[in-house]
Amino acid sequence: MFHDPHIARVETKTEPEEEWRGDLLKAIAVLDRDGWCQGIGCDDKGRKCVGGALYAVAGINLTVNGDLPAFRPPDLLCRVNRAISRLDDYLGVSHFSWNDIPGRTVSEVKAMLRAAAEQ
Repeated sequence: MFHDPHIARVETKTEPEEEWRGDLLKAIAVLDRDGWCQGIGCDDKGRKCVGGALYAVAGINLTVNGDLPAFRPPDLLCRVNRAISRLDDYLGVSHFSWNDIPGRTVSEVKAMLRAAAEQ
């Protein structure tokens, strides 16, 4: 499970089907810590898009060019995919498309993650 002492602990229900809500909230802390970017999962400064932040929450760090690492534990991928699926359902479009809309701000991204977690 993801643990970073620099990211505030977010209380979540322990049932796997509800874990995605806490993961969305933890992604906000990742964006606060690492910064936010568009057009790539993780840029050369370590900033992450919304998807990259969710992978980081699950302990999967994207490469600098935004690719997944060669080793990806299936249980962690399932966790990320659950959160991304719920997020895309909430948005009604792909999180990639939503994240990369010109003029989008990190404040909008964090507000959206919070709202999606609370749905």
